Amino acid sequence: MTIEIDLPSSRIANTIYASLLPETRQPPGFRSQTTVRREGRVLRLNIEAEDIVALRAASNTFLRFVLVAIKTLNVVAPFYRAGESDPLLGQLGK
Repeated sequence: MTIEIDLPSSRIANTIYASLLPETRQPPGFRSQTTVRREGRVLRLNIEAEDIVALRAASNTFLRFVLVAIKTLNVVAPFYRAGESDPLLGQLGK
């Protein structure tokens, strides 16, 4: 399964990419393997799993990681905000 997440800027994409990278390094024995790539402002998560339960668990986990990173950026980097709108959460939902 491949998940593509289009972010407002390549800088934000790179920050989130760097935060996800350590989570992709797992010892052998896990039922899923996730790789993450950044292409400009797009993050691509590729999740391979032995079964549908492992696929669902891995996808939920990594989507939560991305959401936490976005929420963290909203707290520590208010210069990403434009007026009243919230460009980071606006694309993924609150």
